[in-house]
Amino acid sequence: MLDRPFEIGDTLEVEGEFLEVRQIGFRSTRLWNIYADEIVIMPNNMIANLKITNLTKPGLDVRIKVHVGVAYGSPVEKVKEILLEAVTAQGDDVILDDPQKNMYVRFNDFGDSALMFSVSFYVKDVFEQFRISTAIREHVDRRFREEGITIPFPQRTVSFLGQHEGQELKVESVPSDARPAAVSSVAQA
Repeated sequence: MLDRPFEIGDTLEVEGEFLEVRQIGFRSTRLWNIYADEIVIMPNNMIANLKITNLTKPGLDVRIKVHVGVAYGSPVEKVKEILLEAVTAQGDDVILDDPQKNMYVRFNDFGDSALMFSVSFYVKDVFEQFRISTAIREHVDRRFREEGITIPFPQRTVSFLGQHEGQELKVESVPSDARPAAVSSVAQA
């Protein structure tokens, strides 16, 4: 705590929580949990052992990434174009004119069910990051639908042991009050 990593009024991210420093004492620090609207009193020796990000210094801007997967065969350049469009549509909420904080789109990987992309950008106010990332996802979803680009979902093939090729699988509906007995009789069969 002698290092003074934060001061009264600073906003910290501690283990995924957003906390504003309200009071720094000799033995403990009072923090206001911004989203839960509660005061947290944390011993200083505990704070010294946690990873803390001071969001106030040097500024409130923060880098955000939005990830999306698209179906194999989707037009890669169109996907990248839509992701950039979704960020620029946020206007003054994102940083677009600072060469040190450029936005960019990456074609990250060939996934099991999708081509994986991400768009990375800076938000001017860390407290608006969730609203802005939601608006970007909504924009991407709408534009993908307009362009006929699909976001796939994982699909699995299930095989039953003991079933022979071409053999019909018998499926029965079991009343909920009879399930334990039915499950045990199926297991014996």
